Amino acid sequence: MNKNIKIGDFVAPYLAGYWQLIALVPKIATEDDDREKKRWRKGDCIGQWSILKKVFTSSMKPCKTEFNYEDAYWTCSVPETVTEQILRYFEEHPKYFEKYQNAEPKFPYEIANCWFDLPQEREEEFRALLATLPEGFTREQFWEVAAEYKQYATRPPTSYLLNFLSYPWLVDKNGDKHYIKCEMIACDKGKGTL
Repeated sequence: MNKNIKIGDFVAPYLAGYWQLIALVPKIATEDDDREKKRWRKGDCIGQWSILKKVFTSSMKPCKTEFNYEDAYWTCSVPETVTEQILRYFEEHPKYFEKYQNAEPKFPYEIANCWFDLPQEREEEFRALLATLPEGFTREQFWEVAAEYKQYATRPPTSYLLNFLSYPWLVDKNGDKHYIKCEMIACDKGKGTL
């Protein structure tokens, strides 16, 4: 990442198109680096996440406003001529600019999962338990609440898949991932797939 980039700048990340950098957040390691010469430990700050808002396609065409994130290492500044072109377009197309400015942030989830072979007769009560989870729970907190169900965590083929939804920057100083919610999806047990 170009160290001169600041929030609000237009950038050309690894993602396709031109984006605006709307935030930088710490990237915290969620596990130890297991290579021979460990470079970091769980909980270490190992970089930054670029939080991005898409403004144009790669061919400088207006597009639907998207939000995404990536390792800030891949985020680089655009040439001044590109910034000027974007600002000129905003000036000449105030409705597009207003729509861009007012776009509601919605980021793709990062998903971690767990195969779950829950008996069908316990599905309803387990779904009710999932609905009581607070936003920002860790895996450890999940299993404290769902302790009696831990016996059903297994490998495929299974009856269900639990998807733990989060964003990569929702990590505490200890390196524990925090999840927004957990969804349960029925599987085709005979095939071990969804």
